[in-house]
Amino acid sequence: MHSDLRLTLAAFAVLFLLMQVACKKEDSSPTQPTNANVGGTWSGTGSDNSGPGTFTFALTQNGTNVSGTWSARDSQTGITVNGTLSGTVSGNNFQGQMIGGALNCVVTVSFTASISGSSMSGTYSGTSSCAGAVTNGRFNLTKQ
Repeated sequence: MHSDLRLTLAAFAVLFLLMQVACKKEDSSPTQPTNANVGGTWSGTGSDNSGPGTFTFALTQNGTNVSGTWSARDSQTGITVNGTLSGTVSGNNFQGQMIGGALNCVVTVSFTASISGSSMSGTYSGTSSCAGAVTNGRFNLTKQ
């Protein structure tokens, strides 16, 4: 009789533990992705339908908002475009717009980029008031 009672108590204890595990309330608060830190100076290379060049971004980040300056130097002509940049970061994704000018021309492009540690790679497209469409833009930058 004592062994039946012990077996029954043991079965109830196991059942109780299983019910606690099964009924454990999950934390329903969503986890926020950690946003990449893009603040600082980035430099590297890029190219588009006008040819290859070098790029520099000097960025300031406040939460998910990013602002700063950029420059791009065309390797074939030596012309440098300077301007401002604004965008947002979400996780490891960075997107925004760059507006700049050189030689009385205005360049406006939209970009999207992925951040991986101290590397940024992205694409861009837009318009130049002097040259027309800016297409097939790609850049690869390293944080300095």
